Amino acid sequence: MNRLAVWLAQGLGLGLLPKAPGTWGSILGVGVGIAFLLSGLSGWLLAIVLTVLVLLSIQICTMAEKALGAHDPGSVVLDEIWGVALVIIYQPWVVRSVWWILVAFVLFRIFDIIKPAPLKWMAKAPKGWGIMLDDLGASVYAIGVLMLTHQLIGA
Repeated sequence: MNRLAVWLAQGLGLGLLPKAPGTWGSILGVGVGIAFLLSGLSGWLLAIVLTVLVLLSIQICTMAEKALGAHDPGSVVLDEIWGVALVIIYQPWVVRSVWWILVAFVLFRIFDIIKPAPLKWMAKAPKGWGIMLDDLGASVYAIGVLMLTHQLIGA
């Protein structure tokens, strides 16, 4: 079970790539976000499914962290996968243009890397919570900036 949890937490192995594992995980997250939009789930059903999957991901990250013997190991990218996926899922209009997908991706990565307040504090939470919470917070920042940019440009 721990091997499966590590494999999933490492984004099916993408987290093992030698350069920029979080970026590779985020690229997979773009695909996950688009797949959810294409699934036809919406409203409460989508919210319930995403909540369950994020809570499951926290447990998977907890197991991977324990198996790898480190807090928030760099190879764990499940948080980046869900982080960018949620940005896309929350704003379905993003998938109308490669430009908006790229903007969503870049904004998420910027906030994930710089970790503005309170994201640094959230990252210190124990177990898989610390792994996931800062990226979920980065999603909130990215969603806010993306919405504002969309409104200002009027696209």
